[in-house]
Amino acid sequence: MKPVRTRLKEYKRLASDSEKELIEYIQNHMDQVVKMSVHELAKEAYTSASTVIRLVKKIGFKGFKEFKQDLIAEITLRESTKIPEQNELTKEEKSKDIIDKITYRHIISIEETKSLIDLEVFETCIKLLTQAEQIYIFGIGASFLAAKDLQQKMMRVGKLSLAFEDYHLQILQARNMKPHDLAIVFSYSGQTEEMVKCSEQIKEVGATLISITRFGQSKVATLADHNLYIASNEPLRRSGAMTSRLAQLCMVDMLYLAYINHSYDQAYRNIGKTQLEKE
Repeated sequence: MKPVRTRLKEYKRLASDSEKELIEYIQNHMDQVVKMSVHELAKEAYTSASTVIRLVKKIGFKGFKEFKQDLIAEITLRESTKIPEQNELTKEEKSKDIIDKITYRHIISIEETKSLIDLEVFETCIKLLTQAEQIYIFGIGASFLAAKDLQQKMMRVGKLSLAFEDYHLQILQARNMKPHDLAIVFSYSGQTEEMVKCSEQIKEVGATLISITRFGQSKVATLADHNLYIASNEPLRRSGAMTSRLAQLCMVDMLYLAYINHSYDQAYRNIGKTQLEKE
């Protein structure tokens, strides 16, 4: 199942005016949309059937039938969890409200991240992790926390990995890569200037690039050879990375365990060698 709400929300910031109006209609009338034909939706949203078809294809569906099937499944899943929608933080919030709100957002972020994963792309990334002589990992700010976590995990299983927090060292790192090396760039927006420049340098030297960004078009995702998308229930202008950070760390754990599974015997031998006495 592909997450319809997430794909609509993420694409909306890139959509044309007519597409935005259509997206807003779908977002506000989801229970009715699942009962409509493409022509009925076009009529109700004051647009054309061709615009509806183009939109659903742009957000990753083969056609309107698949779009409706996944929307029905998503509505059913949301209703079964019985978790109410959570709005933005307000001045009147009580501690219990904040706890409920953050818990809800984290649960939804992980669910949607899982739904965004293209299994074929994910498995290709695991093969690249296995084959790479050296892995270079990039990230700025909160995204560096996920980058550093992945670096430490890969070192634990004997895979030489580098992740520098200083941006100037990251640029040097990118320029010194070889074509047989693998780069992984963490960037929630995919638009962060430093990560765009690093990605451009990585492609200039001919190395393979995996991006871990929010779903949708971005400069980093466009430059990448393979994209692993994360979901998040927070705006690009935010008070601090929360669900985006959790989604990135979730992706790190998925990659790490899948790598161990792919290289099981060797990985566990290396884990045994790197086990700290006081752990």
